[in-house]
Amino acid sequence: PHNFTGGHGACDEPQRQARRFIEYLATYRRCSPATQSAYAADLRCFLQWWDATAPPPDLSRLDQRLLMRYVTGLAHLSANTIRRRLHALSSWSDFMVRQGLIAVNPVRGLPLPRRERKLPCFPSPDECRRLLAAARTPVERAAIWLLVCTGLRRSELTGLDLADLVSSRSELRVAGKGNRERLVPLPSECRSVIDEYLSVRGDEPGPLLLNRARHRLGMTSIRRLFERLVRRAGLEESGFTLHAMRHAYATMLVKAGVDLGTVRDLLGHADLAVTSVYIHSDLRSKHAAVEQLPVLRIGGGDDE
Repeated sequence: PHNFTGGHGACDEPQRQARRFIEYLATYRRCSPATQSAYAADLRCFLQWWDATAPPPDLSRLDQRLLMRYVTGLAHLSANTIRRRLHALSSWSDFMVRQGLIAVNPVRGLPLPRRERKLPCFPSPDECRRLLAAARTPVERAAIWLLVCTGLRRSELTGLDLADLVSSRSELRVAGKGNRERLVPLPSECRSVIDEYLSVRGDEPGPLLLNRARHRLGMTSIRRLFERLVRRAGLEESGFTLHAMRHAYATMLVKAGVDLGTVRDLLGHADLAVTSVYIHSDLRSKHAAVEQLPVLRIGGGDDE
């Protein structure tokens, strides 16, 4: 499904190896379709640029000098986008080194732009409640309650099957990144919403969330469903995305006093450092924190 076109006959080896790399991600690494598409898009951008560059593409010419020319032309993009494209090229190059097609990974040692650190935009608990209240149909209610109460990735949510409701529907069995499986408990109110949805859906095996044609609710459909709820909740200017619900879930857990190790397990992260990206205090929490400085309590506190 990932089309890499080349226009130089015998010199289309880079395109062929790009296809092989994406097949490797799908079959051996078992990466999600979203990950495969992201890598394919980044490689396609590079190969299209290379195809328009003289001399014609040839793996023997894949070196740091060529890549520096490519990166220089990406100055209009954000630093994080440039880093992501280079990461895709580096993974592809590592794959070709292992195949004996190139001697070294030319991305190694390239200077990377400084990573941009932006505070994520995610809904507060009150805004989450507004999104929950905006759902009108059983499938809308099931989808938004699962997003709010489980912090699933979009691909994880759309990939759920009825059989993934386990332990008397009190837990979800989730196949996460790298095909790592985890169990995510469902709060009682969320279970009630799921029961309501299942009374309409029926108990036939197959995808959990179904569209009107009774097919699996796809990635585009779940995005459109979420955008409808955002509009109904009056949050159009918020900039909230589906992934923002994952930030909201993690942040609510931490504010409730849940330890980071448990949050990591619930989110399906392999590394605690990845989990920390989702942990951000909002501005109100920061204001409340500084108001507690002992020096501000006149006549109170210990003088140490």
